[in-house]
Amino acid sequence: MTVGCRLAAMAGMLIAGEAAGFACARLSSAWPWMAGIGVLLALAAYGWQWPHTLPVFVFIFGFVAAARTDALRAVLLETHWRSARGGTPPSLVLKVEGTVRVFNRKDGGRSTQFSSHLGPIPLKVVLPLDGEMPPPAAGEVWRCMGWVSCKTLHGGRFERRMFWGKAGTRPVRLAMPSRTECRLAALAKACAARAAIGLEWCPDLAALNRAILLGSRSDLSAEDRATFARAGTIHVFAISGLHVMLLAILLHRLLALVGVPLRVRGLVVLPILAGYVLVTGLRPSAVRAAMMSGFYLVAPTFGRKGDSLAAWSLTALFTYGSAPERLFDTGCTLSFAVMLGIVAWLRWGACGLPSWCREGYGGECGVSLAAWTAGTPIVASVFGCFTPGGLLANLVVLRLAGCLVAFGMVGLACGFVLPPAAALFNVLAAAMSFLMVRASSVVAALPGSSIAVEPWSWSVCLAWYGSAGALVFLLALARRRFTAWWLPKRFETVWRSVFGTHSRIVQQP
Repeated sequence: MTVGCRLAAMAGMLIAGEAAGFACARLSSAWPWMAGIGVLLALAAYGWQWPHTLPVFVFIFGFVAAARTDALRAVLLETHWRSARGGTPPSLVLKVEGTVRVFNRKDGGRSTQFSSHLGPIPLKVVLPLDGEMPPPAAGEVWRCMGWVSCKTLHGGRFERRMFWGKAGTRPVRLAMPSRTECRLAALAKACAARAAIGLEWCPDLAALNRAILLGSRSDLSAEDRATFARAGTIHVFAISGLHVMLLAILLHRLLALVGVPLRVRGLVVLPILAGYVLVTGLRPSAVRAAMMSGFYLVAPTFGRKGDSLAAWSLTALFTYGSAPERLFDTGCTLSFAVMLGIVAWLRWGACGLPSWCREGYGGECGVSLAAWTAGTPIVASVFGCFTPGGLLANLVVLRLAGCLVAFGMVGLACGFVLPPAAALFNVLAAAMSFLMVRASSVVAALPGSSIAVEPWSWSVCLAWYGSAGALVFLLALARRRFTAWWLPKRFETVWRSVFGTHSRIVQQP
């Protein structure tokens, strides 16, 4: 078994342990005893040299981590719900995260909305603003009075909850953003201005460029947003794995053209990816994609071959091991599932197809199909939406998004030193944005491109993934030597008669 497969097995055991820990919520208060028993078992396994026990202890670690997180969640929510029933709103210290939105209330006042965290619980904070009080800024720390709402999205235990600030209570700003956060905010503002150079004649295209390159969706029109949502391509506006991967590929190819050695390319690309993730607001999906790209690109520096499955597994172990509540984060789960689908297709599924299906447009179709297959059950179970049109739209939109990222990044770099060149590249990026809107409009207008369905149950999702995994397994078996001691020889004979003698199942003793 390769290193990537062993790490993937470890990641699977960790996720399974956390799922079991959250499922056994009644046992969460006993997590210290569980941790103690786990440590004793680990010491016994080390002293008595028990083989093949690492997956078991990874499962135990996931179970204990989930139980501890669930116990902490119960204590926090019970405290605030008890305060709400008593009529006295608790006072919370919350840090402003993400984008801040200000809106007008029906009574004529103003309120602000931003994201934050209460321990392991993500919150969407809504606070009243008195008079001409300036709204919060990202990175600030505020003391607020209010209640945590019991409502959840889609029924998940750790889905985003609402914190309602008490009307008539003036929130207090406790701390300003750090100097580093202020500099990053200023750099993000400067980048947004450079992305619009040469597009003063069309603010809508400038807004599209800023939304796709920097994740700034505040100026994006509701009509364009709805068009991309119906076509199943709204993900291009979220700074996520797509953008980071495209930037990493672009930089890697550019360094190869100028003759930079393979061992050095990862060390050059990593700081640029980190800066891009910081400027775009440290979005979780972008952080995960940067981590995965970093593990893959830095491997040659240490004399190892880049392994996409190992990079995915290490990122999953770090993400879910440090914050088990992310198991209930739909965006996080969807991101990892889509990336695993693409990795599985490129590693095993595509090898059973002719060369014209693995290269060029055929390869892009396979990657798009793998991503759509991996993400469909999650979208259908959480949002109750089945979007076959997204399979068609992504074939066009992803190719255009790659060109847009390339033109846009060159335009951003030129905007600081050579504005006329920046205007040229920004116009080219805007042309890609226009074509993306038109392609999404055509797909969204097709009948059956987006179908509302009943949320899928776990059994339907399991059947979907089981069928997809069986197909990938059979394709891998068709063209490659496959080690399977548990398969009967009769299956080998039938398989050879169908696909020829080039496929051989090795029966281990």
